[in-house]
Amino acid sequence: MRDCSGDLWVGLQCLCTGETAQISLSVAIFQVPLKPDDLVRLQERLAWIREHFGVKRIGVFGSVARGDEAPSSDIDILVEFTQGQATFQNFMDLIRYLELLFGRRVVDLVTTTGIDPYLRLYVEDEVIWCEA
Repeated sequence: MRDCSGDLWVGLQCLCTGETAQISLSVAIFQVPLKPDDLVRLQERLAWIREHFGVKRIGVFGSVARGDEAPSSDIDILVEFTQGQATFQNFMDLIRYLELLFGRRVVDLVTTTGIDPYLRLYVEDEVIWCEA
């Protein structure tokens, strides 16, 4: 992972809707401090994530949860949205935010309701939930 201390990350989003292809642009700027522990970084922003994306619970699983991630590893995230907040927009915005927060791709963002039942057993055994 590259040193992101002090860098400002800018996320741009273009939405095309309808036949006329109206474009709206929103810009979000996030300060991304370098921290050795991705779970700590997620924990520090938990209240903001809940408020802005309708998240009830969020945690890590996979190599990050086991402590055997490599610098090139993706981050596996399990999320439970509050009732009525599991929208496509919240899901995609959360992915973008997490990628900016960690400075790398979050390939596996899965919801508690959308996870494959076979994989659920393995994920639930190793997920580390962030606490408020």
